[in-house]
Amino acid sequence: MWYKNAENFKDENGHYIGGEWYPRVTKIIQIKSKPALEYFFKEVGSYDLAQGIKNKSAQEGSVTHGIVEKLIIGEIPDIPKEFSAIAAAFEKFNFGGRIKSSPELVERKIWSCREKYAGTADALAFIDGKFGVLDIKTATRFYPDYNLQTAAYVAALGESEMKEHIPYPRK
Repeated sequence: MWYKNAENFKDENGHYIGGEWYPRVTKIIQIKSKPALEYFFKEVGSYDLAQGIKNKSAQEGSVTHGIVEKLIIGEIPDIPKEFSAIAAAFEKFNFGGRIKSSPELVERKIWSCREKYAGTADALAFIDGKFGVLDIKTATRFYPDYNLQTAAYVAALGESEMKEHIPYPRK
């Protein structure tokens, strides 16, 4: 990817926290080799076709995030027909209201003053009574990279500076 200038690079790849720039966790993780993605591109056979599939998946992921994030905080989202199965799967996962969160904890910026990274957690929530990071994934498989992202957020949440910025909800 090409950037117009240093500020464009910083805007696309990080967050400013208290006037200081921190690289995004997801951008840091992108440097790791992704053999499954490389295999997918080879299997499709056409770079343009693979990019189209990837872009469509990203759009569907954004819609899914919007639906699930509203369900997490107890709102009733407008659910397009083609996403009704996703909403039903989340409701089944959340049977009995296992997940408790609030609007200020959805799409929540997290950062580590000690390690100098930042990111946006899909949601911070109590899940079965334990506070943690809820990361919404729409892939059909689980990839180890997911652990790196959530581990970075959990580690940052343990820092005293971060604790001062999180409005922890009641269980």
